[in-house]
Amino acid sequence: MAANPEHAEALNNRGIAHHARDDRQAALADFDRALEIRPRYAECLVNRATTRQIVGDLAGAVADFDRAIGIRPGYADAYFGRAGVLAAQGDLAGALADYDQVLRLIPPAAAAPVYHLRGGIRFRQRRFAEALLDFDTALKIQPGLCMAYISRGNVRYHLRDLAGAADYFTAFQLDAPATAAEIIRLVVLDLREDVEGVLENCRKHLRISPDDAIAYVRRGLTLLLLGWEPEGLADFEQCLHRHPDWKEQISMLVATARQQVEAVRGLSSERPTPSPG
Repeated sequence: MAANPEHAEALNNRGIAHHARDDRQAALADFDRALEIRPRYAECLVNRATTRQIVGDLAGAVADFDRAIGIRPGYADAYFGRAGVLAAQGDLAGALADYDQVLRLIPPAAAAPVYHLRGGIRFRQRRFAEALLDFDTALKIQPGLCMAYISRGNVRYHLRDLAGAADYFTAFQLDAPATAAEIIRLVVLDLREDVEGVLENCRKHLRISPDDAIAYVRRGLTLLLLGWEPEGLADFEQCLHRHPDWKEQISMLVATARQQVEAVRGLSSERPTPSPG
């Protein structure tokens, strides 16, 4: 069949509409057909890659992003999309290289989300000081980026910088429900990797600094999520003793954590040790 660019664009646009309505299979069918008509359609390749990623076809998504970049080497959206897939596959070095490339291609004023995501990769690599610089840069560009305050608070916690508490507080001021949900999400991710490691990290922080309120909150959430509510609530009391103005935020975190208890049930078959010693 002869190429018909207009028909390919119409199929691509309809695929985007199907994707927006969560009809992923219909979206993929339209993207496939558009690419049969116009195989070097870079935008459609990126759209198909995005849908493939959502349905769990990570290898297919990477292949599409690779093709799009081969067609348009300066296509920032393709590098950005591929970075997310590579990160999901555990290729942190590859994801970092792609985010670096995106930052070379886009205007500085649009770079805050990319710095935030690159900081997240560096955090996963335990390159905490470099992650902090990325989060700082993101917030200089976009001071209202709520998730970047949470990320900076998290990395400051690992750097034992008590200023992280102010970042969490700012995030709650910007969007309290989203902040509570994101903090719980991060704790659940840590628990899925190493339950005792999370608890030991909190104990270490409290041995070094008995007034580390974030360590009490982190351990309290951990214990609550593991089903040991009395011990968790005791840690929240320790936090509120030091920061009574955090009562509303603590209440929201506790309520959000209680909704997630089932999600982590079975992660620990033994009773966690709640003491800081």
